[in-house]
Amino acid sequence: MHGGFRLTWPTGLKRTPTRLRWFEKFSELKPNLDLQQVSDTLKEPYATVYRWADTFGYPFPDRRRRGRVSSAQW
Repeated sequence: MHGGFRLTWPTGLKRTPTRLRWFEKFSELKPNLDLQQVSDTLKEPYATVYRWADTFGYPFPDRRRRGRVSSAQW
C-alpha cells in the first residue's frame, strides 16, 4: 500500500483471470501517476492503461485542457 491508498474491487464487476491480473498491476502502483507514467511503468499501451484505470477507479490526474473550447462550440 502506498501512502494510505488502497484500490478496491468495483462493486458488481465479475472477477475473471484477466481482470484479476490487471487489478493486481494497478494495486501495486503509487496513486495519482498520470496515465503516461502508468503506461511506461507497466510497458503497456496508453489506451489499454486508460481502459483499466477507468475500470478500477485508479486515481489519475485529469490532464485534459479546460477552457479552450466552449461547450457551445462543440
